[in-house]
Amino acid sequence: MHFQKTKTFFIISFHLILLSLYGCHILRKSTDHHPNTKRIKCAVSFDPSTIDPAIGNDPLTGSYVMNQIYEGLVYYNEQNQLKPGLAESWNISKDYKKVTFYLRKNILFQNNKPVYARHFKSSIERSCHPSICSPTAPNYLSNIKGAKDYMKGKAEHISGIYLSDPYTIQVEFEKYDPLLLHKFVYPCSRIIDTESIHNSRTSIDRLDDAIGTGPFKISSYTPGISFTLERFNHYWKGKAKTKTIEVCIMNDPETIFANIDKGNIDFAEISSSSMVSILDHKKLNNQFVLSNMAGITFLNLNKKLFPPFRNKKVRQAFMYAIDKDKIQRMLANAPVMMASTLIPEYFPGHQKKQFQYQYNPQKAKALLKQSGLKPKDFDGLQIYYYTANPLPRRMAENIIAEINHTLELNIKGIGLDFHAFLMKKRSTGFPMSINLWVADYNDPATFLNELFYSKSDQNDTGYKNNKFDQQVLLAGSYIKQEDRFKNFAIAENILLEDACILPLTYFQTAMIYSSPLKGFKNNFFHTMSFHELESVSSNKK
Repeated sequence: MHFQKTKTFFIISFHLILLSLYGCHILRKSTDHHPNTKRIKCAVSFDPSTIDPAIGNDPLTGSYVMNQIYEGLVYYNEQNQLKPGLAESWNISKDYKKVTFYLRKNILFQNNKPVYARHFKSSIERSCHPSICSPTAPNYLSNIKGAKDYMKGKAEHISGIYLSDPYTIQVEFEKYDPLLLHKFVYPCSRIIDTESIHNSRTSIDRLDDAIGTGPFKISSYTPGISFTLERFNHYWKGKAKTKTIEVCIMNDPETIFANIDKGNIDFAEISSSSMVSILDHKKLNNQFVLSNMAGITFLNLNKKLFPPFRNKKVRQAFMYAIDKDKIQRMLANAPVMMASTLIPEYFPGHQKKQFQYQYNPQKAKALLKQSGLKPKDFDGLQIYYYTANPLPRRMAENIIAEINHTLELNIKGIGLDFHAFLMKKRSTGFPMSINLWVADYNDPATFLNELFYSKSDQNDTGYKNNKFDQQVLLAGSYIKQEDRFKNFAIAENILLEDACILPLTYFQTAMIYSSPLKGFKNNFFHTMSFHELESVSSNKK
């Protein structure tokens, strides 16, 4: 079954998807699930949002679809370092406004056609074409010279991409950008065979149009049940260790645990926040591994949508009223890492000594009184959270109880399923909410610029602070990492002191498994392929 033209795809947000869980079923023990068949079964929480790299912008689709089918000129390795991908090397101009890529000469698409420089140009132009409506290309590719005019339909081609020979690509940028290479990791810049798909100016929703250069092809898809990845035998790094990977779609941790326990699936990745009950499964206690993901959950006070939050004393009162130690005690049995900063402590640019609001109920009461606002001014205030797993609900309930008790208010909580939460967040936003953000690249700018800079396309927090804006722009102007980190730390301090957000937890994922595996690689961004993944038992005769 292929993706039909009539099928509607939800463009799932990069900073929320891993927390959504739908559907439920227990697999029957399959007769073809045998150690020597070179077949691996795994589980994910829900269907992929798309098979189109110009559109995909969520970790689950990225991990199990984009990173297996498509590749870019560069990629992040297991150590989160930028490495050559389809480009074997590159040169960057001294002013960081031009980069020349030298394409490898032994690359084939999954239809066995050779890859040339022109395919990069046509892939970038496809992602930027106004008919595709890519949610990510404006953010990552608009700095290419001529890209903005092309996105607006004012030019037939992007003028800043030059092809000097079949394997050499030069890209010119409008503005200096020390992160220009990092922007080419994202799926919207990956190379596809635009010449072989049915219509390069519409969304890819047919399996036979998903033609990349990666180690696997998607061969089948049954919505709500599973999709299958088949090995591409002419992959340029050598064929994958596993012939077939069947990705089963399951709806909640309990279903996944049951199938792991029965040996029906080999492994599954879930968010650590979905593992609140894993310690109750004694058989699984030694069968999971936590890994850090570059993400954070945080409480957001939207001063754009809720006028009382424009008073800083009100925001500070809310911050002082929340006892994060109590939240930590409440989550004691869950494999969750509490956050004290916006930049995760394992992420480049993290600064340990940042401004924090410490629980102080007396100070909270005094600040609210000084603000001049009365309890009636907060009538109707609601904190929104997603109901995909227990963690956001538990944190929201704790925060509501603390604020209502300390400040004598009557704030309510509203839990929405994932789709409803996402749609409302995009359309109208929330006056107060528990949000999640997952980093897109290996620099503090992915948190500070993308999410809180007032002119960012991805700023849906309602945050605007001129001093902060100036500081992130200054920090982003430096090439040296030491200078960038120092100045981004100042920007982060401004943000935290301004009392519009409260960091809650750093984001982690857990791989649970029923049988030993090797070759499973991961990084902060979940951008590794399954090229080397195999069952240890599959080598036994």
